[in-house]
Amino acid sequence: MSLSLRISLIIGFIAIAISSAVAFLHFNIQLDHSKEQSENLVRQMAQNDQGTSSIAAYLLDTELADEIVEGLANNDLIAFASITAHSEQLALAGINPRSQNNVVVSLKNPFDEAEQIGLLTVYPDLRFIQAQASSNSIQTAITLIALSASIAIIVGIFVHFKLTSPLRSLSEEFESVDTSNPEVMSLVDINYSGHDEIGKLIVKTNNLISALQSRFRSEKILRQTNDELQKRFRLLFEQATAGIALISGTGEITIANPAFKELFGKHVLLKAFADLFHEPQKVHIELDKLRHSDGFSQIDVDFVSMKEGKKRYLHCLFSRILDSREVAREDSENLIEVIVYDVTKRREQELKTRYEADHDSLTGLMNRRSGLGSLQLQLDRAVKKQQLFSLMMIDLDRFKPINDTYGHDAGDIVLRTISSRIKELVNEQEATLIRWGGDEFLLGLTLDGNKSITDFAESLMQSIQEDVRIDTKTSVQVGASIGIIRTLYSESEKVDTLITKADALMYNIKESGRNQYQISTIF
Repeated sequence: MSLSLRISLIIGFIAIAISSAVAFLHFNIQLDHSKEQSENLVRQMAQNDQGTSSIAAYLLDTELADEIVEGLANNDLIAFASITAHSEQLALAGINPRSQNNVVVSLKNPFDEAEQIGLLTVYPDLRFIQAQASSNSIQTAITLIALSASIAIIVGIFVHFKLTSPLRSLSEEFESVDTSNPEVMSLVDINYSGHDEIGKLIVKTNNLISALQSRFRSEKILRQTNDELQKRFRLLFEQATAGIALISGTGEITIANPAFKELFGKHVLLKAFADLFHEPQKVHIELDKLRHSDGFSQIDVDFVSMKEGKKRYLHCLFSRILDSREVAREDSENLIEVIVYDVTKRREQELKTRYEADHDSLTGLMNRRSGLGSLQLQLDRAVKKQQLFSLMMIDLDRFKPINDTYGHDAGDIVLRTISSRIKELVNEQEATLIRWGGDEFLLGLTLDGNKSITDFAESLMQSIQEDVRIDTKTSVQVGASIGIIRTLYSESEKVDTLITKADALMYNIKESGRNQYQISTIF
């Protein structure tokens, strides 16, 4: 059933129901009013004949009395009329309905108003009165219902043309809109020029269709761009030389590119990322730091990994993947992206370069630049722990003749051999051994309480004086002049001051005969 027909039927039903109720109410009101009016009219007619009836009763004139009651009974409103005089029936006419709605008029003596001589009794014809009142009321009700039906029809037609018909046309236009393909959707047009609610609905609908088309085009462009970016990202992800992986909130690897699998093996998915490294606990610390810190979203750190028994240095760049939604989901996972570079060659080169910068290329001992810092740290530790610290300036005796006689290669052998012997002596002690320059060595030594610096100096002199083999046929021997500065709990002394004093003490020994040591204690 169409909307217009339903609306018309509803309007007609409501109109008929209301008009019927009003007609029923009006029928009852009009019926009561007609009865009351007829009764009043009957009473008035009886009162009009009161005077004539009084004369007939006074004179006992039956003919006059008959004329009066017949005249009353001939009226459609009166069913029965009678006149009594002195309690005797004088005249009557009509059919007595024996109802209680009779009208009784007292007849008086024409010459004495105080004397009652008879009664004029009139009975209204209630059936006629009711039939007449019902006929009038029914005609009024029918007229009212017909008028209501006419109004309902007119309203239904008006609603059809002004509301339901445009709505039906609008609905048909909606059905023709293909929402599955917004790009070809057409605007709604039902030739409606009104500026009422329907007109506003059409404008809003067309605005919505236009916005939907615009958004569809934008999303189409965005989707194409996104597809292109995904292709590029996938190519970059697959072809990247760096290992790329995604770490779940529980630390497992969920995604890994070929370069990552090449670093750690093909079967790395769902493995714990930290277990891929030599010290997993350090990896856990860095991951927890990144997950629970609000100050930064990425960190980079180097870790060591073992592969086939060889140590590898891997540089890891961790980035926390943040939730871009305005309201984060409670079940969103705390994901971390990691990019891994194998920096083993670079790290080994750095270590080699640093070692070469800090050590003497001939003996492998620390050079003067790096050794001074280590000496100062050792002195500070000894002062803090209240330990005895000794600084030895060692200068080889009879070294220059070896260079002059056997050449510099032989001198290099002597220097390497002497440095190895000194390292062996201080192997179990906290010591800093420096090649100070030429044939000079600087030794910082912290001895425990059970050892004497004198005993160590004797052992050192004896070790240095042992023969040094140059080749299968040649051996040489050197001595040493050693200036030893010993200090205990002195926080005011600095390494460079102690070096100056040890150097001066060593030169005093050379001037006094060489190949010996001398100890000077500073308190």
